[in-house]
Amino acid sequence: MMAKAWARIVLVLRIATLVFAGLVTLGLFLSAQKIIEINSGWEKWVWGTTLVVIVVDNVGTLFTRRHFRIKHQREKDIENTLMSTLLAISRTKRVRFEELGMSVYVPRRFNWKFWQSRSRPRMLKRIHRFRPSGFPQQSGIAWTELTGAVGECWRDRKLVYWDGVAIARRHSPEALSEMTQQAYESISTETKQGFSLEQFKSITGKYSEVAATPIWDNRLERKLIGILTIDRAYVNGHDYTKRALTNTAIRENLQIASKQLGTQLRSKEEG
Repeated sequence: MMAKAWARIVLVLRIATLVFAGLVTLGLFLSAQKIIEINSGWEKWVWGTTLVVIVVDNVGTLFTRRHFRIKHQREKDIENTLMSTLLAISRTKRVRFEELGMSVYVPRRFNWKFWQSRSRPRMLKRIHRFRPSGFPQQSGIAWTELTGAVGECWRDRKLVYWDGVAIARRHSPEALSEMTQQAYESISTETKQGFSLEQFKSITGKYSEVAATPIWDNRLERKLIGILTIDRAYVNGHDYTKRALTNTAIRENLQIASKQLGTQLRSKEEG
């Protein structure tokens, strides 16, 4: 957040410098033409202002470059963690690599709606998504602590498993497209998972399984800093007699990844 603010300040300063330079040039021209008279202290004021602008511009540039360099490296580290975890999980022979996807969620640092009403649920932002096949596409849901396995994991601060096979089979794409608000309200709270009707239509039929686990700050005891999820795509007609994400070896890999991310996300706070 600070780096983005600095970047904006630097941009505004550079624009202001161009305007300022234009005004100075105009002033000198008008003075040379004897149209206006420039105060004797004008030159010192111009040089002083220029020096301040140059210093602030350079400091801001160095700060933002450092921030974005750290951010880029952190994103690469997170990507490598997610990819290596999925590769390790696929080696268990329980599920294919291309079926899987992983995401990392963190609480939004600042949210106007949240501050306007402290009774609003905490917003969670997805900062990274790794899915080898690119399928299914993102749902576009604005996640909160009240929606889905992600929200449940944040609230309960423990690993959460969600089975979406039965729901997908019960609510086909055709049935979802025709579902009314009244019909949706008759569905059980457990099935709806805090989603609105439109969100439910968007998410249902995309995933057969989801497992979500907390990401803890490794330095501080019980400080929750994010959520790591692994999901398995739902394919209509596929045999889901055996669930994959309930496997002990897979969950152990998930826990290892969450510990690594605890260190990587901590660098986000420090960067």
